[in-house]
Order: sequence, then C-alpha cells, then structure tokens
Amino acid sequence: MHKHILEAMNRLESYGDTAPIPANVDNRHPTNNYRIAKKYWNSKGQPCGVYHFACWRQKGRAHDQWSTSGPWNHTLSRDILKSPQYKFGFRIRFLSDMAPVQQAMSLWYEVVDKKRYLDYRKQVDFLAKEDTGMEAIKFSQNHSFLGIAVLRNVQVHNHKDKGDVRDGWVGMSCVGGFTGGELCLPDLNVKLRFLPGDVILFRSAVLQHFIRATVGERSSVVFFSHSDPQSTKQNTRYLEEDDPSYQKAVAGKIVASRQKAKKEAKKKLYKHLPTYPTLESDLNEVQMMNARRRKKSFLKHAIGQAKAGTLGKETLEMLQEVPTARYHEMNLIQLARWDKGHYPYASMKNKRKREDGD
Repeated sequence: MHKHILEAMNRLESYGDTAPIPANVDNRHPTNNYRIAKKYWNSKGQPCGVYHFACWRQKGRAHDQWSTSGPWNHTLSRDILKSPQYKFGFRIRFLSDMAPVQQAMSLWYEVVDKKRYLDYRKQVDFLAKEDTGMEAIKFSQNHSFLGIAVLRNVQVHNHKDKGDVRDGWVGMSCVGGFTGGELCLPDLNVKLRFLPGDVILFRSAVLQHFIRATVGERSSVVFFSHSDPQSTKQNTRYLEEDDPSYQKAVAGKIVASRQKAKKEAKKKLYKHLPTYPTLESDLNEVQMMNARRRKKSFLKHAIGQAKAGTLGKETLEMLQEVPTARYHEMNLIQLARWDKGHYPYASMKNKRKREDGD
C-alpha cells in the first residue's frame, strides 16, 4: 500500500497538477511556516501543498431547504473541478488509483466501528444517487468516506477538524522516507508512532491532534467525511408531507415570501424620494473615525488621479466638499468602482438636475 500511494501521488505531480497552497485562514498550516516549507521543498524539486478531493457542502452559501442542488448544497471540491479542465482526467485517474486504498481503509473502518461505517456508506450511496457528483468519484465497492486529503511535505499543527462528523472517524496513512512524524493527541496525553504504511483511525472533530516535526520527505492521505449523514435529510424533498419538519419548512417559506413581498412594496412606495444623507449626528465615534479614514484614503486616490489628468478639477473639488459622514455610506460596490477609477457620487451638474426635478 505504501508503494501504491506514493506512485499515485507522484504520477499526479508528474502531470503538472501541483498541490495547491493551503488557505490563509487554515490554522492547521500556519502561513509563515508553510512559506518556509514551500521555499525549501521547491529548492529540492519536491512537491509541497494540500489537495482536497471531496464531495462536501459549499461554503459561503446559506442552505436552502427547497434547493434542488443536492442535500445541503453538496458539490465536488474545487481541487477536482478547478481549471484547466483537461487536468480533470488526471485527478479522476488519481482517485481511481486510490480505489484499493479506499477499499482497505473502509474494511478497517468496518472492524473499528461497524455501525458508524454503515452510516457513512449509506450516506455515500445516497449522495451518489443525487445530483452531487459523488458518483463520478466513487470507485470502490464499499466506498464509505466523502473525501480524501492529500498532504505533500506539509506540517500539521495542533487543531480539531470542526467540519468533520463529530462522533465519526477519519482514517490516515503516511508514505515517504523520514524520521519523526509521530501523531500527538494532547487531550489523551498520547503520542503514537506513525511510520510509512501504518494506518490510524480516530475522532478528528473532538480530539486535538498534530504531527511532530519530521526530517525527510513525508506525504500522507486522510480519509474524512464532512457533515453528519442525517443532515442529508434536511432538504424538504426528502421528507414526507406529514412530517413536522416539512410542515415547519412550508410555514417558513410562506412567511419568507410575505416578508419579501412587503419589502419590495415598501421600496416601490418610497422609490420617488431622494436618499436620506448620512449626518455626523447619525454616527457614533467609531463610525466617524472609520469615515474620516475612508475619506482620507479616498481623497488621496482622487488627488493622484487629478494629477494624472484622469479626473477633472470640478469633480475633485466636489469630492473634497462632501461631508465626512457621507463616506460612511460607501458600500463594497462603490469601493470596487473607486478601485477602477470611477467615483460613486454624481457630478454637480447631474445633482442640480435631480434637485430641480424634485
């Protein structure tokens, strides 16, 4: 198994599909430590990064009980679907290469906790039948995990995997030629020897864990599942009409539609009125401080544009005369326009026309 995993990883790298950089907000791989490791391994011509091949819930998107995009908005991870599209086949080849490893890991999982294993496998089968993409990455007969994380020469610091099933399990194995790299579980005051080819299963969502520093090349695979199997039934289309959860969802949808209609009617009613300008008396001390800082930065940019000849003198004077409190109103769209050299305030000429019309 050790040889098989390493060959599959190296084959994926040889296709030019390098391991992605961990997110800056990922406390498992501190940014400064990762940069040092990346620079070192790049100088050695070796990979350094983390892949996530999984079917999981989309982040930054609220769950809609009436959604038809799959339970809890499940979809394939970005590392599978990312551009360029011609490398999609390489990633699928890697997942198919990992099928024997997935098969073995699932068998060990069944021995450790058969009840939970059956729940996991039921969830995989359920998602495979839905429009989630799970069917495309399911290669083993007893596939029971929703994702595989592949770590190439990356140090893992003390953490809990909050997204994993709380009373579930993850399975891990490591490969390479190295010394050190023990798995530490501070909550249990335990340090486990973790050598190439070893397999460890534990509860990653409730136990803090990290890998001790290693000397030499070390890669690992982690089999995991995000979201509890029961959460897939939160979509109303999987509920019976006499189910209390279904009736509650229907009532909530009616209330939401009424609120939306009321809001739209209110907008339409007051559409002809000019916007109420923000006054200094409307803002607290912190808000005024932020408005001053925003105005200072805004005017610095505007003065630079005026010197470059891309901004008229009249517009610059108008921006300088705008009360500081008004800069508190600038939203993200207006700031984006500002970055592109556009300004959110109407010209004095258009402003007079609007006032004359009112």
